[in-house]
Amino acid sequence: MKTLIAFLIAFSISAANAQLTTPDTISTSKGNVIVQPIFHAALVLQWNDKSIYIDPYNGADAYKTLQKPDLILITDIHGDHMDIKTLQALDLSNATLIVPQAVADKLPAEWKEKIIVLNNGNTTEQSGISISAIPMSNLPND
Repeated sequence: MKTLIAFLIAFSISAANAQLTTPDTISTSKGNVIVQPIFHAALVLQWNDKSIYIDPYNGADAYKTLQKPDLILITDIHGDHMDIKTLQALDLSNATLIVPQAVADKLPAEWKEKIIVLNNGNTTEQSGISISAIPMSNLPND
C-alpha cells in the first residue's frame, strides 16, 4: 500500500510539472493554425493572433505559457470538458465563451455577458471565426 501511495504522489508531481507537447502546425490559405494539445479533450488553437481554448481542463498551470484566450469553447457539462476551477483561474477578461445551453446553465452568473449559447445545427461568427455546433455522443467502445 505504501508503494502505491508513493507512486501516486510521484505521478501527481510529475504530471503537475509536465511540459506541453510540441504543437502541430496546419497550413491554410488564410494562415497557419497552431494546435496545442493540453490534456485529454483540452487543446488550444492559435490563428491570426487569436487564441481559442477548447474544453480548458485540469488546472490553469498548463495554460500559463500560452496567450490568454479570445474564445473559449466548452462542449459538454462533464468535468473533463467544463472545469469551473480551471476557468476561474484563467484570464477571461477579453474572452467570449461559446457553449451549449446545458453548459451555460451551470456557469457562474457573473459570466453571463461573456456567454454565447450555440445549439446543435447553429453557427456563430466570433472574432472572424465561424463556429458550428454539431451533435455529439459519448458511446461505449462496444
